[in-house]
Amino acid sequence: MSHDLEIVNGQASFAYNAERGNPWHMLGTPLDGDMPLHVMLEASGADYEVRLEPLYVNVQVGEDPDGLPIFTNVEVPDHWATVRSGGRQPEDMALGVVKGRYVIQQNRELAEVAQSIVGLGNGDACWDTMGVIRDGRVFFAYLRLPSLYVDPQGINDEITQGLVVSTSHDGTMANTIGFSSVRVVCQNTLSMALGNMSQKIAVKHTATAEDRIRAAAAGLSMYVKAHEALGRKAEQMLRVPGTTALNAVLRKHWPSLEGTDATQAAITKRNNLRDAIVRQYLHSPNNRQVTGSNGWGVYNAVVEYLDWEAPIRKTTNRVERIALSQSLEDTKRAVAETVLALA
Repeated sequence: MSHDLEIVNGQASFAYNAERGNPWHMLGTPLDGDMPLHVMLEASGADYEVRLEPLYVNVQVGEDPDGLPIFTNVEVPDHWATVRSGGRQPEDMALGVVKGRYVIQQNRELAEVAQSIVGLGNGDACWDTMGVIRDGRVFFAYLRLPSLYVDPQGINDEITQGLVVSTSHDGTMANTIGFSSVRVVCQNTLSMALGNMSQKIAVKHTATAEDRIRAAAAGLSMYVKAHEALGRKAEQMLRVPGTTALNAVLRKHWPSLEGTDATQAAITKRNNLRDAIVRQYLHSPNNRQVTGSNGWGVYNAVVEYLDWEAPIRKTTNRVERIALSQSLEDTKRAVAETVLALA
C-alpha cells in the first residue's frame, strides 16, 4: 500500500531522517539526519513547479455544408488548470481546476516561510520528513523544532514538537503551517496532524497569501512561544509533590463513587479507572523512571492511561483517537490545569 504517497517507477516520493526512525509504511528515501531544504525537496521528489494554464472546452458552433458539426475551443472564464512540471514525473501533469483568483504557492516557497518563522535559513539542517501525495496534488513536510528538556539536570524528559507544512495544488487545501507533535509520513498522519494542531495558520491561495502567513506568524511568534510554554508548564509541575497532585487529580476528575447512589457496576468501573491511573503513576517504566514523584509524573501517568489503556470501542482506531479526539485533549488540558494550580 502506498498510503496515498506518489509512486514513480516504484519509488515513493517521500524522504525522511532515518536517525529519527523509519516510517511505519517503510517507504521512501532514508537520509542520514535532518537535511536542508534543497536536499529534502530533491530526495522527496517535491522539487517540481506548478503553473496555471487556461482551460478550454470543445463547443459546437455550427455545421458544415454536409451537415457535420463544427467545433471550436472556447476558453472557460475565471477557471484555470493547475499543471506540474519537473520533479520525478517525466511529463507535465494536470492536477486540478481552480478559479481565477487562485495563486500558486510553490512547495519550496511555503517551506521557506516555515523556516523563517523559527529563524532558520535554507542551508540549515532542520527537515525531518517531506513528501508528495496524490501525484503532486498535495505537498507535506515536517520541520522538527529543537527538543525541550524538562529538568535537564534531573529527569531530563524530552519534549519533541515541530511545524507541519502542507498545501494542495488542486484547490482542496489551504496553505497551512501548524504546530504539532505528529511526525507526518503519509496521508493518514497528515490528517492527524491537521486535526490536532494547537495553533496554526491556514491561508487560502490568493495574491496576499504569503504576506498574510508571514504577518500572522511574526505578529504572534506563536509556534516558538507555544513550544517554550510547554516546557515552562512542565517545570512548574515538577515542583508539585506527586501524592498531592495525584490526590487532587483523582478527586476532581474521577472522584470515588463509594457511598453514593451509583450502581455497583459504575462503582467498580470508576475504581478500576482510578487504580489504573495510580498503577501508571507508581509502576509504569515510561513514567516513573523518567519523570519521578511529582506533578509532571502524575500528568504523564494520566496521559499514558488515556492514550493507551483506557477502553475504546472496537470500531475506533486508537492512534486516530489520540490525534483527533477533542474531548481527549480537553481532559488532558484540564488535568494539567489541576496540577498547575498546585504549583
